[in-house]
Amino acid sequence: MSHHLPFMSEGARLHHNPFEIITQSLVMQAVLEKADRLKGHNTNVLIEGESGTGKELLARYLYEIEKNKQRPFIAINCASVPETLIESELFGHERGSFTGADKRKSGKFELAHGGDIFLDEIDSLNPRMQAKLLRVIQEKEFYRVGGNTPLKLRFRVIVATNKCLAAEVKKGNFREDLLYRLKVITFTMPPLRERTGDLAILADYFFKKHGGERRKSLSRPALKFLQAYSWPGNIRELENLIQALCILVEGAVVEIRHLTDKIIDNNNPDQTFNYDQPDHKKTTEIKRVMTLKSFVESLEVEYITKIVRMHSGNVTEAARVLGISRSTAYGKLNRANLDCQE
Repeated sequence: MSHHLPFMSEGARLHHNPFEIITQSLVMQAVLEKADRLKGHNTNVLIEGESGTGKELLARYLYEIEKNKQRPFIAINCASVPETLIESELFGHERGSFTGADKRKSGKFELAHGGDIFLDEIDSLNPRMQAKLLRVIQEKEFYRVGGNTPLKLRFRVIVATNKCLAAEVKKGNFREDLLYRLKVITFTMPPLRERTGDLAILADYFFKKHGGERRKSLSRPALKFLQAYSWPGNIRELENLIQALCILVEGAVVEIRHLTDKIIDNNNPDQTFNYDQPDHKKTTEIKRVMTLKSFVESLEVEYITKIVRMHSGNVTEAARVLGISRSTAYGKLNRANLDCQE
């Protein structure tokens, strides 16, 4: 790992734990050191942070440090479940309790007995479910939908949100009493723009993950260019970019020319970025004219276009090779003027 050392902040140390939280930044190391102190404590945890900062990874890290493989970890994204089904998903249901309930079902809380339940996007719960959740956390007891027998269970609740729940309370969108039940211990995941010293090792990790035998790396100017970007999608956005670069950039080194005129700092759209050339003798100004999301999407279209052309314009066959649906391929190819076959 010695090739990472030139990019390390003074006083920082490389921290790579078993659950893929990769960092050398002091701000992120402070988060992990705080997490380590929770080992053996079954207290509720609130994780706040922007989208893509790794909130679920931290939740899984809290689970992993217990080093008990018999302890369950049950995760659910509350926003992904329709309001009509969320109660059944969380607490289970009895046979015949509603149309389509042809057998008893255990809910996520029941499955998490003796371990951890991770509720992502907790802010999406409606007021009725917030009230039910409050009682479950207080009493460690609940009923399956349509059931009459209370279930007494043990579990730790870990929740995550990309909103400020205190602000949601003031707006009347979230129960204050529930917030205080959840935030016994609170973590705030730092955005990538506050841990740009991690860009080198994160990029290296994603190049290994997605590059296969076509291993790539960033040149120093390219790294500096990415460090100047605001990263609204955080680490998830970085991974998507690296995955696209692994596919489309030929050669072992990603140079700044692969990024020039394709990335924009949304906070400073007219800003130019100066970087040192490898010979350290001159600088070049680079104008950013496209969001990183648009850049990644354009790379996807370029790659799909190449595969379609390899198959003589047959989108169906190209989609099969790419592992996507034909409708997805057609949707992305709307940006390109191609004569395609079914």
